[in-house]
Amino acid sequence: MTRSDRNRLETEQALRLVNVIYDGVERVVRIIVDGTRVSDETARPDTGNETLDGIIGASHAIDVLPGCRQYTIAFEDVVAVQIRDESYAEVEREEDYFRPLRHYPASRFLTHMRDATFAEAVLNQPLVHWAVVTLDDVIDIAAQPGDVPAVSSRVLTATELWADPD
Repeated sequence: MTRSDRNRLETEQALRLVNVIYDGVERVVRIIVDGTRVSDETARPDTGNETLDGIIGASHAIDVLPGCRQYTIAFEDVVAVQIRDESYAEVEREEDYFRPLRHYPASRFLTHMRDATFAEAVLNQPLVHWAVVTLDDVIDIAAQPGDVPAVSSRVLTATELWADPD
């Protein structure tokens, strides 16, 4: 049995954001992310400050390597898009830390969208909140109910990752 691209995405340990593409005419958002691999080896940072290196300690590198997958997550009927630096993102009360693609029935973002737009009155239905969580960013999407994102993927090659741009 083959796994779907969405199932593959759900098993990724960490994603790296590549691009967010918004088509304002079609009201479609495409989020492109790379899957990553966590190195088995640990390395100490080399910040040039021994004290800081001691505080940080050894860590595992997270890299995009040949054989990793690149995913495109497409949303239709989008009302709003927000990109937050993951370092400053508030955790939602019902946060599911194990899923990179998250759906929230209630959230701060939905509360903000209700206060900042009249979309629900015009659409005559409540908005839904999806989030794509990456290593460095959280991309929030306010969409119409029933808008389940389409996920597609492809395998990245060494040529794509390491080709000389010139």
